[in-house]
Amino acid sequence: MRVKLFEPCYMEYKGLDKPVRYTERFLKDVASKILKSKLVEEEHNSTSIGEVSNLTVTDGALFGDVNSSKASDDSGYSPYFDCDLEDIGDCWDAVNPKGLIDVALTSQPRKPVKLPNTTTTTTNGGSRMSNNENNDNETINILNGQVKDLNKQLAIAENKLKTSQEKLKQFDELEKERDELKAWKEENEKLIEEQKPIIEAYKKDQETKRSELIEKLSGGNEEIKAQMKEKDLGTLEFIDSLKSHELPPQGIGAHNAQGLDEGDGTTDEEAEQEERQKAVEGMFDDLFTKEE
Repeated sequence: MRVKLFEPCYMEYKGLDKPVRYTERFLKDVASKILKSKLVEEEHNSTSIGEVSNLTVTDGALFGDVNSSKASDDSGYSPYFDCDLEDIGDCWDAVNPKGLIDVALTSQPRKPVKLPNTTTTTTNGGSRMSNNENNDNETINILNGQVKDLNKQLAIAENKLKTSQEKLKQFDELEKERDELKAWKEENEKLIEEQKPIIEAYKKDQETKRSELIEKLSGGNEEIKAQMKEKDLGTLEFIDSLKSHELPPQGIGAHNAQGLDEGDGTTDEEAEQEERQKAVEGMFDDLFTKEE
């Protein structure tokens, strides 16, 4: 015989803080996915007394063919759906039907139940929990769903923790590098401080030498002294070495002797020294001329 098994409604179950909503969409999903199920007496998961098949949705309700001599027009039916529950605020929404575990044959149809913040609905059926408080399986499935959500949240938290640990590792490496650079800086600053007296003494000695050479080379001439102050110590020492160079003894070369050759009485060495002197004077403008 063909009977009405279930229709859209709200159901309350022990162990749930909110009612469960069953929609026509959900019932259509059940009819499209499930071919048949067993019919049992009163308590779900009890001995089979027949079969329920050919599930369809007509006028918004779930219908099926019941094959059992115990079924009658006065009987009630309580489908035991295997589905997920989705929290939608005021209630749980039955979604994603995976199966119809069984349909319990009840002694009489369910009476309408008025739920808080809901309309009066008929409850001619059940879900993963039955109204006779045999709801252990439903509670387990709900807890399993919560565990699944917690595991997902835990995986996200672990991923964030791993990312944070990697960032901390990079920070530790940068901090270590900073400490090494700081130690290197302090060590070198210490060395510089230790060398300062030596450096200052060297600078003072070089400046003293430079001042002495300026006095020596200027011969008291302030104009020459002003030009000398623009020269560095190396240049002053070079000038001093040129001015201190001893000229070769003056004399008459054989090729310049009177009556032997024409000339001005200058030897080859003297001529060479004179050319070198002119070259040096050219390098330092008229420094030598002014000194003379």
